[in-house]
Amino acid sequence: MNLIEVINLNKVFQVGKKNLTVISDANLSIKEGDFVIILGPSGSGKTTLLNMISGLDKPTSGSIYINGEDITQLRRGEIDDWRRDYIGIIFQSYNLMPYMNSIDNIALPLVFQGMGRKERRKKALSLIKCVGLTERAYQNTNYLSGGEQQRVTIARALVNNPPILIADEPTGDLDIANATEVMEILFSLYKERKTTILMSTHNANYSKYADKVIYIQKGEVTTQRSPK
Repeated sequence: MNLIEVINLNKVFQVGKKNLTVISDANLSIKEGDFVIILGPSGSGKTTLLNMISGLDKPTSGSIYINGEDITQLRRGEIDDWRRDYIGIIFQSYNLMPYMNSIDNIALPLVFQGMGRKERRKKALSLIKCVGLTERAYQNTNYLSGGEQQRVTIARALVNNPPILIADEPTGDLDIANATEVMEILFSLYKERKTTILMSTHNANYSKYADKVIYIQKGEVTTQRSPK
């Protein structure tokens, strides 16, 4: 059974009196432990597709099965609980708390689970080591470079041990050196932890990291192929 199964997915936004179709009859299948690149130009619908798979947005029609459960049928409170347990999200814009240090940013999701401060910090320290930022653990994130902030974001996304990582243009704001470092970290997570990763990008060079590349153009999934 596939870990993720998207069936006849559509997303339509109403803009004034007109309907704007952003995702049109998308179908895709992803196995557990896959590294999947969703490749397409800006405005092609990549972010909207990822937002629906992660439960941040609801489709107009269609189904999204994660581990056999159609998440489109979950109510608001249920989808929040489900996302906490299943999904880690890496945003292009980092979404960190700028006046908190790296450790506290990483540990923040654990606060809402009621985990004690000592336990939270211990887990956060192990994850910041995983992304190679131990020396920046107690530095406020507004003093970190873009590449360092994105590595903190990756560590935060892992803090609940999610089986799926969603990465929306994680290298979009980075220079080549930092982008390559982020890609190598994601690839190591995929290889060592067997984490299922869905990553959107407009950079075809990253296809070499993937088990599967999904092409999207004007809201339509046009091709699914293995780059290897």
